[in-house]
Amino acid sequence: MPKTQWLEWLKNVPIEEQTALFEVLSRTTTRDLEPPQQSSVKITRIPTQDLFVTNAPPYLDIFHLHDVFRKLAFKSNILLKGPKGDGKTLSVITYAAMTNTPLVIQECSEDTKKMDLMGSQTLLGDETIFTLGCIPAAIDTANEHGSVILLLEEISALTPQTQKQFNVVIDFRR
Repeated sequence: MPKTQWLEWLKNVPIEEQTALFEVLSRTTTRDLEPPQQSSVKITRIPTQDLFVTNAPPYLDIFHLHDVFRKLAFKSNILLKGPKGDGKTLSVITYAAMTNTPLVIQECSEDTKKMDLMGSQTLLGDETIFTLGCIPAAIDTANEHGSVILLLEEISALTPQTQKQFNVVIDFRR
């Protein structure tokens, strides 16, 4: 996205979300962004040590999905489609364990909202805390560890408006 379009889009984002995005993106090459000055919101996310699969369940890769993952890993988005119970999620979990790649899992449903994906604010005593959703948490983790797998369970169950939140992340132009 060109810089002018990015800045125009950023103007429409609430100040708390701007702060969260700045915190996540400040570890990358975003020197042109200025941190919002008027917010005192703390940013939290789930700890990265919880994102590594340590005890993967047994899995026999009869569909050779791990070979597909190795070939396409971090070059393309992968959509696994198939009947319930044939091991799609299990194959991703075991692949993450084998490659020691952090894994962020988001269970999607028609009730999943933008705040579940992007993050939400919470009052904790006198403080406002912004907890990152799965998308910025995955970006933050990828910046920290070099890669991450974002596993979206039942993404087709999301409403079209909620699915639009993934456009920036899964855009073919990266």
